[in-house]
Amino acid sequence: MADLIKRFPGFDCEGEGGERGERGERGERGERGERGERGHRGDAGIQFEPARTLFVAQSWPIGADPAIFFTSIQAAINQGATMNPTMTNQVLVLVYPGSYTENLTLVSNVGIAAATPGGSIVQLNGNVTWQPGVGVNAPQTNTIELVIFNGFTMAVPNTFTFDSTGKASAAAIFYTQQAIFGNVSFTGRGINLDTAFFFLANFNSLSTSWTNMTGQAQTVGVELTACRLRSMTFAGNTVVRVQSGDFIIGSWTLTGTANVTANGVDRFLAAAVASGALLTIAGSNIVGAISVFAGGAADVRGSNYGQNANLVGPGTINRSTWTQTVGPTVVGANVVMVVNAPFPDGAYNVILTLIAGPGSAGITVTGKTGPSFTINDPVGGNTFDATIIHD
Repeated sequence: MADLIKRFPGFDCEGEGGERGERGERGERGERGERGERGHRGDAGIQFEPARTLFVAQSWPIGADPAIFFTSIQAAINQGATMNPTMTNQVLVLVYPGSYTENLTLVSNVGIAAATPGGSIVQLNGNVTWQPGVGVNAPQTNTIELVIFNGFTMAVPNTFTFDSTGKASAAAIFYTQQAIFGNVSFTGRGINLDTAFFFLANFNSLSTSWTNMTGQAQTVGVELTACRLRSMTFAGNTVVRVQSGDFIIGSWTLTGTANVTANGVDRFLAAAVASGALLTIAGSNIVGAISVFAGGAADVRGSNYGQNANLVGPGTINRSTWTQTVGPTVVGANVVMVVNAPFPDGAYNVILTLIAGPGSAGITVTGKTGPSFTINDPVGGNTFDATIIHD
């Protein structure tokens, strides 16, 4: 034991320290403290299973069921194909916002939709193909096949292709809303069975074609409602109805027996109507040239259009009005050819406005047909603006 030296004021005293005393007994144990709060349980993943709904997102938490939650749209569609989808028992693939680079092969009665259409963007970089009655859809070839495609944005170089030519029977129906498309190619069977509905869609490419798209009983095969429109080709036995919307660039081409009706289109730009085809424009503002070839027909009554040059024959153009300068007349019958604008019939009135000459007393109009009428002038030497107003 080391020496212990103690010093006190006034004197010094040194001596050897005593031994350490024995350790005392242990005191009683104190009371136990309160237990702390339990920590939060870690995320165990998504465990719910909505009936016949599959989900796609860029990523999922650990533990998400891989049979329900996917990071690939096509993988989810493939899973839907194993769930025996039918028109009355469909499967929905719900896609969350993000950019997905993949080509898609659609399965009938497996719809795909953006989780937030009109809000966050679901960008699809790739081509989309739907072939009813063929390949993976062969088991449904004799039943109604439907695909819903809502809320996607497709890049312009990519193409959405519909082809039902391999389907044996029954209808193929496509429905979309609030989607933006690149190139579009729809080919039906032309036998009253193929129908496509587009609502608030944006056709963002100059390459859109519809061939042999015909609905039940020769009714509408393609319906475009409140869409943004560009160049389109309508071929074969295609029946189309356009309801409102805006035609922003390009021209339409009608061939075969295509029958296209456009109602309430703002700024209808231009169209070319080939032999056998029919274009009807109602309640629209025509700002470009409607060219109708021999054997074709256009009915533009009830629409606004500019000079006569906006409506060009020699095909039949059933219009509301037409104006042409005629004269000077000769004494007797003056046959007036309706230049570049033959009407379908003679059911119209002719108004003659005198521009120059001795006057219009005793003048009559007879012989009204689609391509011509006759001014009977007993005096001659008159020049008129001749205006036709069709019923």
